[in-house]
Amino acid sequence: MLEEKKTQLLETYKKWSAELNESCSQLVNEHFSHPYYLHIPDHWYQSQYRILIVGEEGYGEKKFNAPIEEVQAFNRDYLNRQLGIETQDNYTRSSSAFWKRIRAIATLFNGTSFAITWTNLDKIHRSGKGNCRLTKKDREALHQTPTHILAEEIALLQPTHVIYFGWYGISLKEEFQNAFLPVFTQLYPNDLGDSSGWEPKKIKVITEANTHHIFTYHPNWGQRQKDGYEDCVINCIRETLE
Repeated sequence: MLEEKKTQLLETYKKWSAELNESCSQLVNEHFSHPYYLHIPDHWYQSQYRILIVGEEGYGEKKFNAPIEEVQAFNRDYLNRQLGIETQDNYTRSSSAFWKRIRAIATLFNGTSFAITWTNLDKIHRSGKGNCRLTKKDREALHQTPTHILAEEIALLQPTHVIYFGWYGISLKEEFQNAFLPVFTQLYPNDLGDSSGWEPKKIKVITEANTHHIFTYHPNWGQRQKDGYEDCVINCIRETLE
């Protein structure tokens, strides 16, 4: 089953990549990163809890034309090292708020059968130092492919938990317009601009089709709060286990 799913994911990525080149070629060049391609952990489908982390976007300098399999392997190895699953000489674990939260989530699931993988909502970012976010125009273009890639990843991986470390409403709306539209409409009851669904806690848990979608603000924001926001995130996840 695992190899079949990995092949299916790879074919989905190839299809989406071709669509991207056709409909959004302005983002496929050296000024932008390669897309973020997730990997499926070996014990994913046998795990009781399957946790998909969804970041906003990446950062830094990355060659735009890296092969899909190469990106998947790098992301697998990097995640495993950050979680202590694999070790490497002279390798330093990141102390960023992002990875602190992921490790806190992993600790919460200790003692259970679980697996974690990570993707991004905006799979491409501006390549270089400083602000790597896409413009609104670029973001809209990125999500106009016929294949809605985040929705495809969720459908294929069948996670028990999808935990969003921040999100862009317009990107989410495009990705969820079909299969996961009920999740979007609960998050934004009256479409974009209506934040009543998740204010003032800035956390929203939506359970749909046996999957817990947990929307949170980014860990960089969370760690600056004095009201224990990061603890609230972990507690919300804990409640889904109870």
